[in-house]
Amino acid sequence: MVPTANSDVAGRPRFPLELGPGGEIRWRAISVDGRRVSRSFKFWVQGNDAYVCQRSVGEMKISLHESGEAHSAFRDHATSEAWLGTSGSRYLAEWNDPPPFHPGWIEIFGVVNPESELTAFEELPPGGERIIQFPVPAGMALFMLMFRQYDPGFSTSVNFDDSIHVATIEGKTCRYMLVAIIHSWQEANEKWAREARLDTPGSGSRSLVPPRGFDRKSPGARLLKFVSNTKGGRWLVDLAANDPPRMVG
Repeated sequence: MVPTANSDVAGRPRFPLELGPGGEIRWRAISVDGRRVSRSFKFWVQGNDAYVCQRSVGEMKISLHESGEAHSAFRDHATSEAWLGTSGSRYLAEWNDPPPFHPGWIEIFGVVNPESELTAFEELPPGGERIIQFPVPAGMALFMLMFRQYDPGFSTSVNFDDSIHVATIEGKTCRYMLVAIIHSWQEANEKWAREARLDTPGSGSRSLVPPRGFDRKSPGARLLKFVSNTKGGRWLVDLAANDPPRMVG
């Protein structure tokens, strides 16, 4: 683990991190041997709304509004035109939150980092920002789930089995929770990932490439895939752009 402002003497974060208004947190997945990593992600809150981005693709972010509306979009029309090569809407996708799974609790988004998709590369964090690293064993995946919690008018609580309550970030009239779960990444998911990589980069809205400096064969090249989960919400699955070598032993 990387030391944070809320850490013990050994530099291990003490969870949950209690972050006030405007709080933000950055993380990435790492193999148990420390040799392979994912790209890092950022989650932050402004006012009553939350946002997510892969930090190497800062031109694009996911907006999770307190109203229940959500979208992924480029930061402005000029950036959208540079990526897409055409003018038009800067929005890539729009959706609404799923219904509450418990009074006062909504799962608003998730980022999935499978261990089998981690690769060996060096990511230079902008500005030397600290990144919390989550070791992921072979055959597993890191599910970083995001929740919006509001007062339902009576006392209630939610317990997450086999999980880490990573952080709570206060909004104006609600709060956001970040929860990490290490869960199995099954053979069917491996097959889906291999098929997802068959999309040709630049082939329409399902596969985007940066307008400059993209090398799909680079170990650091990533493929971000939106999926709908069984609860009606959305997840972002972080895959390697190239089929990564299978680890043996």
